[in-house]
Amino acid sequence: MSDAKEGVKDGRKRKSLAGLTMILAFTEDGSVFVFTKQEDACREFEGIDVENGVVTFYDDAGTPLRPDFIEPNQQGRSFFIRWVVSGKYRLVRDPYTEQDPFWLALHESSHLEPNSEFEILDDLKRHVAAKGAVVDPPDSSD
Repeated sequence: MSDAKEGVKDGRKRKSLAGLTMILAFTEDGSVFVFTKQEDACREFEGIDVENGVVTFYDDAGTPLRPDFIEPNQQGRSFFIRWVVSGKYRLVRDPYTEQDPFWLALHESSHLEPNSEFEILDDLKRHVAAKGAVVDPPDSSD
């Protein structure tokens, strides 16, 4: 029996993160963050930034992780002042999401943030490749 719970939301099948070993966060500036706990990843990035695509998440097998908002982001305007309250979210596996494939996120990365697991991007690349993630662009000659 699998330790991942399956569910359907918005017509898409998803799996919970039960048994997850690592969360990889890719930011639009080319940085990669490595987390061993979902709570740490969700605490590091505000919901408003996640919703706006400033950061995308994958597990260490290269499966996309989609934010599932428990409390939605709120935005408004009071006179000339715009305000934002960041929502709360959790991450769920969603192999059918429309975000970039893992290999492309990895290819566009230029900096690995300090973490307890890997010293350089090549170490991370070897780890995820060993777990079955596609880390190189598909061969276009086929």
